[in-house]
Amino acid sequence: MAPDLVYPDWREIVNGSTVDLEWSYPDSSCEPEEYEIILSQERDYSVIEITDTVDGSENTYSPSGLDIAEEYFWRVRARVGTTYGSYSHELRSFFTEPVCDPGDLVAPIQTLPVNGGIFLYRLFLLRMGMAGDYLHPN
Repeated sequence: MAPDLVYPDWREIVNGSTVDLEWSYPDSSCEPEEYEIILSQERDYSVIEITDTVDGSENTYSPSGLDIAEEYFWRVRARVGTTYGSYSHELRSFFTEPVCDPGDLVAPIQTLPVNGGIFLYRLFLLRMGMAGDYLHPN
């Protein structure tokens, strides 16, 4: 049986150095021996940042070493004997602080075309000063 994820909620912003992941186990007649917790910055868990276990009597886990301003997907599964159950069914992620306040964001400065020039070509490049990326209009 798969555990139910409790906290943090979907896409919640948390302090990465103090967050406690919390879950519940829906079958009160069976107490797992341990839980396996997996955290990934990839939605499909193709790269695992953290894999850890806690005793089956616990229903929280405090990950360490989380990067700041990142999104983490997490899931939990129970183990009884040598058999692991299914991972929690709900896709759940959270963000670690600090997250930029919209008031702190600065608009980029257009650097091309110079002096308000106009391109008369079908395809042109618009260059923005902060990112230095080239944006191709459709």
